[in-house]
Amino acid sequence: MLHVDTGTRTFIAGADLAEGQLVKLSGANTVNVCAAGEQPIGAVRNPVKSGAVVAIFLLSKQGTITVLAGGAIVANAPVMPINGGKVDDLATGKPIGVALSAGADNQLIEVLPLALDEIVGG
Repeated sequence: MLHVDTGTRTFIAGADLAEGQLVKLSGANTVNVCAAGEQPIGAVRNPVKSGAVVAIFLLSKQGTITVLAGGAIVANAPVMPINGGKVDDLATGKPIGVALSAGADNQLIEVLPLALDEIVGG
C-alpha cells in the first residue's frame, strides 16, 4: 500500500500551474487550480505545464507553506481560497491557514496551515 511520510507529494498537473497556487484533486492522481469555496489539498511547489508531474506542499504537512496572494494580505490574518488558486484574508469560507507575512496581489506569502480537521470541519 502506498503512503507518504513527507509534507510533499507528486501528482499530474491538470492545467498550467504557478508556484504557490492552491490545488484540489480533480481526478486519479491529478490536481487542478482550486477556486473559491473548494477544498484545496495543498500548494504548488514549482511552476509546471499541464500534464507534467507537479510537487505539492500538502496542507496536512508540518511547518509552513508558500501560497499566492489574491489581494492585499495582512500578517496574522486567516486566509481563505479564492478563484485562481489564490488566497485572500477578506474572502468568506473556511480558512486554510494564517498568513505569517503580509503581501499584495500575485505575491507569494508564508502561511501556517490550520489543522486538517479545522479546515474540513471535523
